[in-house]
Amino acid sequence: MNDIFKKYLFGKHILVNENGKSEQAFETAFSLANLFGIRLTGGVELASPEMIRFAQEMLGSDVPEPFYRSFPQGVRELSPDKLLFDQLVHYSITYGFGDFSRPGHSVMEADFERAAFKENVTVRDFTVLNKTQAAAEIDRSVKALCASTRPLDAAKFELVLAYVSENGAQTLHFASKDLPLRLLLSTRDLVFAGELDMNDILKLTERLQWEAYGSDDPKKLNLKNKDRRFLSALIRDRLRACGSFRDCYEKKARWCGLLHHLHFAPQTEKEQIFCSAMRGDKNISVWSAYEKALAANDPEEAAALLAQEKGAGAVIRQMNTLLSRGVGVSSLLPYLKRSGTVLLI
Repeated sequence: MNDIFKKYLFGKHILVNENGKSEQAFETAFSLANLFGIRLTGGVELASPEMIRFAQEMLGSDVPEPFYRSFPQGVRELSPDKLLFDQLVHYSITYGFGDFSRPGHSVMEADFERAAFKENVTVRDFTVLNKTQAAAEIDRSVKALCASTRPLDAAKFELVLAYVSENGAQTLHFASKDLPLRLLLSTRDLVFAGELDMNDILKLTERLQWEAYGSDDPKKLNLKNKDRRFLSALIRDRLRACGSFRDCYEKKARWCGLLHHLHFAPQTEKEQIFCSAMRGDKNISVWSAYEKALAANDPEEAAALLAQEKGAGAVIRQMNTLLSRGVGVSSLLPYLKRSGTVLLI
């Protein structure tokens, strides 16, 4: 299993066994408890020795071969002279007689019961899954991350990226455009473009320019040929899929600059219409029509246009303007109800 998957599952207190039942399950469980405070609450029979080094790596703990294997409280309480004498005796016996058959114990410490957990340890409850169970858990986790409307942090994004690299994206649904946009940039696979609108290409270009070239100025493009070919293919793919590119009129200047920088050559009639529209003087964007309706002293038409094309949220955001132009509250109530807004008067 991919290490990214195993590391993610470790963060959820899950260890993965890829080789079936282990002959050293008890010893491994004891070592995990003694060294790291990890208590196995499930799948103990699957505990295998490689989990010890994996836990060491994940927790940043050093697991040397120590002088005292369990290092109990009794040893820590020895005086310096007793501890020195104890060490001299131990090294003399071990190296003098070549006895490496068992771990050394202090000759000065009192009798005690060596327990699995050390003193003052914070116990972590873990479970062990086999490879099939772990893959199912990763599948559930990735689908849950894709259903999130918030941008993912770097570690979670790497998990989703590793998942789609191994399993594809056919079973995934993305609730946020941020995730497919990042996956599209990382993989250059147009299968992730299905969630994007035409104007999202401009957002992707900004992110590409920042990540690849360190520039945050969208007006100064300096893309390499491979990036130009990628963006051109993306534009063609989205134009074939979209029913209308009316929203693109709102960002005509940006589109005109991008098409010019890409040396975009239309290959279909729809592409020709799009290029002519972005490079021409005509503007039929929703906001342009909205401004014209306000200029014509028809604010109710302006509100209806926004609601139809941009949704009730756009009407709410323009409420101050619409009310100042004479629209009655009763005319806006249907949009307020549609958006779930409570109006206090």
